[in-house]
Amino acid sequence: MAVHLLANWPENFPDGDKVTTPEVIKFLFKGKFLEASQSLASLGVTSAKPATFHVMIRANAAKAKSKSSSPKTASSSHANRASGDANGSGNGSSGVWQPGEELSLWSTDARASARSASLPVDAPLVFEASDEAGTTARVTRAISAGDVLLAEPPAAAMHSPANAMAGVLACSRCLAFLLPPRHHIAALTAALDDHAAPPPLPHAALPCPLGCAAVFCSSECLAIAMAGGRHVLVCDGAGAEDGDGQAEAAAAGIGEVIGQLEAFDEAFVFSAGLLAGLAAERAGGEHALADKLAMFTQPAWSKLKIAPEDVPEAEFRHDMAVLVGSAAEQLAQAFAARAASTQAIDDEALRAQLLAAIDELVTPAAFDALLGMVQANQMGVRRPSVVASALESGALEWAEVCGDLTALRDAVIATQASCGEDSDGDGDDEHEHEPIEVIAAQYPAEFAPEAPAVDQVVATDMFVALDGSAVFPLLAGINHACRPNAKVTYEAGDDGAAVRGVLVALCDLAPGDEVFISYLPDVEFTDATELSLEERTEIFADYGFVCGCSLCMAGE
Repeated sequence: MAVHLLANWPENFPDGDKVTTPEVIKFLFKGKFLEASQSLASLGVTSAKPATFHVMIRANAAKAKSKSSSPKTASSSHANRASGDANGSGNGSSGVWQPGEELSLWSTDARASARSASLPVDAPLVFEASDEAGTTARVTRAISAGDVLLAEPPAAAMHSPANAMAGVLACSRCLAFLLPPRHHIAALTAALDDHAAPPPLPHAALPCPLGCAAVFCSSECLAIAMAGGRHVLVCDGAGAEDGDGQAEAAAAGIGEVIGQLEAFDEAFVFSAGLLAGLAAERAGGEHALADKLAMFTQPAWSKLKIAPEDVPEAEFRHDMAVLVGSAAEQLAQAFAARAASTQAIDDEALRAQLLAAIDELVTPAAFDALLGMVQANQMGVRRPSVVASALESGALEWAEVCGDLTALRDAVIATQASCGEDSDGDGDDEHEHEPIEVIAAQYPAEFAPEAPAVDQVVATDMFVALDGSAVFPLLAGINHACRPNAKVTYEAGDDGAAVRGVLVALCDLAPGDEVFISYLPDVEFTDATELSLEERTEIFADYGFVCGCSLCMAGE
């Protein structure tokens, strides 16, 4: 039975609204069943004021919801990246999350408390509730420009399939670079030149045991990805032959579905991976990913997308709903076929639980909610090429790689000459080929050991940066400003592997100052005036809010 979890309104509930018998309903919160009203303290949740969590049947939820504060629009001076946080009610999810079913209603106090409780002990931040902006992040002590405020691993991450095809080899789970710089040059070359031999993987790197293109940086990342079947569900590797061809057919089926989703939007692939992870967790009785996703809101993607001016609103919404519903149906069928046939799952009880979880979770509403969450909250993880960084730092000896760089340059030039450049952005490059001499003139003529031109080489497009997507529960709670006082960068963790989102102050901050970042893509963080007000407004519409920062209010 669907339920709502309501927080911080104990005085408003008549006794008859409280569920006190476990036979009526059970609700899992952080691994515990709530069989009656319980205090936050009994659940191990820190709160600034006494509060009680009440478990209620859906029939009583509307009455309680009407007693909460009225939702606000996100047209304040700032708004959380998790766009639904801008609602005063904090409409979202709970510990055991049924995406799209709106199982819970968290107040903004509860959402802010959850984020604060998840902060590292040494982070000089606190999250507070805000009627206008959902949650705000403020510094708790004096901060100097350049100080690190937070380093957060992602709740989930995805290496861009297109980036992987371009020769950037990174762990499919944590986005760690897999190759040393010199081998990375060879990988970039092999991605462009069929005659060039790809480099060998290092001993620590492990390919998917079922044979798909995924590669993992360590046995730990591989084990986490394979646990409960989470990677198996989206993997198009058939593994060992099963004799009747069912595994091969199921692998081909999920490969076709994922390919279709990727062709439409990589966010669909990311969301499919999240659904697979949630289903695997549900089957194994775990909830780590669900707990992290519970900090986000899930605005329906089909309602978040902006209708083109020449398409009637009702028609557009119907088309988006049909698109999402069709994708979810295909995913459910492909996931179920994969779970039923793969030899990677040899525990029949787990297989049955996974099939049940797929049936429960992989629905149009769930996929719509995850797509909306990804669109409103994902952060583009972009790290400089490991080759460029090594050349600039001197870690890669110039004299050792001159021949490798020459081969890469020639492959880049030949590829551009054969494909042409879409110079006007209209998607039609049939007549836009440049002579090979013009293309070649954009790159160094030679790479001479005695006269290294590192800056000139790094400035070209020879070295493809790492490109991926990730969702960060804490960083998503930082509000936007077009002239922010902090920025997010991406770097390897302490173990030299997993990517983390690092929040860095751009200026001095006093205790109590709110922290702002920019949601704008491809801008140097410190000045959004490179984009017009109209361009920024169009981008913000995808996040579901209207920016009211000082820059936008001034019409700049």
